[in-house]
Amino acid sequence: MRINKTLRVALVAALATGLWAGSATAQTQLKLNQVGAALALPLIGGPGVTTYNTVTNVGPEDRNLHFNVINANGWEVTDFDCPVTASETVLITYISTGPTASLFLECNQASGQPSIVSRVFSNMTSGILFIANETHECKDGSCTTNANDLFGDTIIVDAQQAMAYSAGAIPFQGMDPMAAGVADRDYLFDNNEYSMFPATLATNFIAPGVNQSVGGVVTADLVLFVLDGRANIGSQAALDVVFYDDEETPTSAHYEIDCFEIVDLQTINPNFDAGLLGSDAGHLYMTAIDADQTSNVHDNKFGNGNAIRVIGVHGWLVQSLRAAGPASAWARTLAQGMVPQDLDGSDVPAFDGL
Repeated sequence: MRINKTLRVALVAALATGLWAGSATAQTQLKLNQVGAALALPLIGGPGVTTYNTVTNVGPEDRNLHFNVINANGWEVTDFDCPVTASETVLITYISTGPTASLFLECNQASGQPSIVSRVFSNMTSGILFIANETHECKDGSCTTNANDLFGDTIIVDAQQAMAYSAGAIPFQGMDPMAAGVADRDYLFDNNEYSMFPATLATNFIAPGVNQSVGGVVTADLVLFVLDGRANIGSQAALDVVFYDDEETPTSAHYEIDCFEIVDLQTINPNFDAGLLGSDAGHLYMTAIDADQTSNVHDNKFGNGNAIRVIGVHGWLVQSLRAAGPASAWARTLAQGMVPQDLDGSDVPAFDGL
């Protein structure tokens, strides 16, 4: 499979010390809760589940949004364009009912008349929506701009469980507008076209298990993704996980992921359970490393797999309380540590285009 837009992400892991304080370098991590030049949003499906993603162009110019719908099953990518006007918000509705999934959104065509865009995907339940900012008149695919004009949010509604939760999109800030290759659809997260992925991810959590005060059960799931286009190669990224109870007692774990995972914290390590943790709450941080643990230099494109296999990771934490009656749920974007230098102190290397 060849993807028209390569999407392997950059990340430099802090393996030497396990710390998430970064070195004093000019490298820049993603800035959450701020506008970006590209966004990543989840596409969650299942019985009774609908994903509503909103994307807003806050800039003063009309834009073209280039959509990449990434199917977590087989890592297939479908791309298409959506013209938007200045200050326009687009609603993207995603529903997966089993063997097929559907996505609907309204785009403004050149005539100025809105048009409903729909896509149907076979054998897709969940995945990632990657949206890049482009100039309004995009005719030859050389029109990507890293102007920071986009922000977005996701709302997941589970009618079967009578619950919903929301979280922010993960924004990728554009850096140098004069960097080589900015205009093409080859996204480099190298601190030139876009800021780098973080070396560590962190979050606090309510410990999964029984909450005696309400008689319900708390769940905790990480929604994790990598932007890598290689299918059927096994684990594509790994996480060294350290988590703490409220007495600051640490426990370590290791977990490998494919392109997209929704994983219960107790699957990563049973000691996340409230009873074993000995605490009602805690926090964790994760350092992304390559799955075969042979290299600490991260490839920083999103693509079809002709470079070293060290993959950036990001995502969200989703928690729920399942008691008598309707369930409750909440989510948050994973927090970030600073981006240190490579272990040898070198810069992120250059990469050949496809």
